[in-house]
Amino acid sequence: MNVLKVLTARPALFFRRSVLRLTGFTTLVSTLHPIWLQSEARCLARKGRKRAIGGGMAATWSLENSFCSA
Repeated sequence: MNVLKVLTARPALFFRRSVLRLTGFTTLVSTLHPIWLQSEARCLARKGRKRAIGGGMAATWSLENSFCSA
C-alpha cells in the first residue's frame, strides 16, 4: 500500500499524521530533494566500495515516502 497516495487523497488525515499541510509538505520535499540527490551521489562515489555503482539489488526507497512511512 502506498501510504503517501492514501494520505494525499485525504488532506485532513495527512495533517493529523504529519502536522503539515500538503502545500508545506511539497515545499519541504522540493527543498530537500536536491540536497538528498547530492548526498546520494557523494555516497555512491566514495572510495572503497565493495560493488560498482548499480551493483546489488535495486533501491525502491524514495524521499517522499520516507516522510510517510506507516
